[in-house]
Amino acid sequence: MRKIYGPFFVYLNQGAGAGAVYNYANTASHAAALAQADSLFHDAQNQSAAEQSAWPYTWFNDTGYKQQAGRATVTGTFAINDTGLRNASPANMWIGLAPDNGIDFQFQFFTYEFWVKTGAGGTFTIPHVLPGTYALYAFGPGDVGTFKYPTDITVAAGQSLNLGTVTWTPPRTASTIWQIGIPDRDSHEFLNGDSLYMYWQTSYINYTPDFGTGITYTVGTSVDATTWNYSMMNAQTWKVNFTLPKAPTAGTNARLYVGLASSLGSNPQFSLNGTLIGNLKPPTLDQSDAVIRMGSQGAFWDTAVIFNANLLKAGANTLTITQGANATLEWDCLRMEAAGTGMVYTGVTNENRSFAPDRRANSWRGTSLVQGDGIHGMDLMRPDGRIIAHADPGQTLNLSRLAHGVYLVRCGARVFPVSWTR
Repeated sequence: MRKIYGPFFVYLNQGAGAGAVYNYANTASHAAALAQADSLFHDAQNQSAAEQSAWPYTWFNDTGYKQQAGRATVTGTFAINDTGLRNASPANMWIGLAPDNGIDFQFQFFTYEFWVKTGAGGTFTIPHVLPGTYALYAFGPGDVGTFKYPTDITVAAGQSLNLGTVTWTPPRTASTIWQIGIPDRDSHEFLNGDSLYMYWQTSYINYTPDFGTGITYTVGTSVDATTWNYSMMNAQTWKVNFTLPKAPTAGTNARLYVGLASSLGSNPQFSLNGTLIGNLKPPTLDQSDAVIRMGSQGAFWDTAVIFNANLLKAGANTLTITQGANATLEWDCLRMEAAGTGMVYTGVTNENRSFAPDRRANSWRGTSLVQGDGIHGMDLMRPDGRIIAHADPGQTLNLSRLAHGVYLVRCGARVFPVSWTR
């Protein structure tokens, strides 16, 4: 199959003072330079929007490149019907068209796909679709798993196809008793997952000192952004502790959903209260080492482990996760389902989980003062690691004179991002 990549547009703008952005010695001149850089960035954003609105370009002629008159538009409203998660939101979901050729859409390199995000209430408009037959898929923070429309969709040149309300009823074994993460195929909401995955020090150098003995997460107390690291590397043992008011309904099954944002050589094993319930091995095609490539997501893979609910008990329970050597994975989402436990999970959204505060307890948004741990001194750094300020133990770092942006704070052996907005 012949596929066109492009055309490509390169936009180079300029402005006086932009070259001074990296002169950190003079705070005033640096602030002015950052303001100029912001202006250049917003100008580039505006140009990008203009180019997107002009696409497909009328000046590009090729037999494989259809003009707008030869393309279609597909619209509709996406809805989620999950009896165990009544407040599941259909907004901000990825929804798209891809050929149903037996290959996972994330690995279809030589086909044409068309994706958008749903708006408020689940509305969507997929423009510029090439004529053909497609499957309709959706995934995102509203619920775990991946939706696929029950029948293929065929569109013709110039057609405006309204699918009406497209309803997804996700598979479910029982009500949710707890969930870790947001099912968006990304690990950004976890500790170090927002931006620090891009730093070799966070991804590898500090991993053994910080997480060499594993992680213990307590449902109802622990916070994803401060306890659950975005990645699990090499031989590790992690634990999820949770307390059930009652034992599950007798004679029923329970389910553990596991979504991985990436994995390489990983073979995670899941044991519940000492009994192995899942020995998982993502297929080779579904593997990618996003950790070493310094990304928060790679090839996605998920599965569900069904087990006898009598392995759960009233009172304290522990899910133990182990992994062998020479393996990496990045987390997307874990969800435990069981009936009759008296445990009520109401769900969380991107908004109320991700920004309290700035997805990490040791990262700050909208504050000018950074308080250390009282033991170590602190260094305030630019993203490239250059130190611009220092505070002794017990002192604070004052960001009020800095231009808004992302900085780094080093406290002892750990480095945290600081998103400073006035």
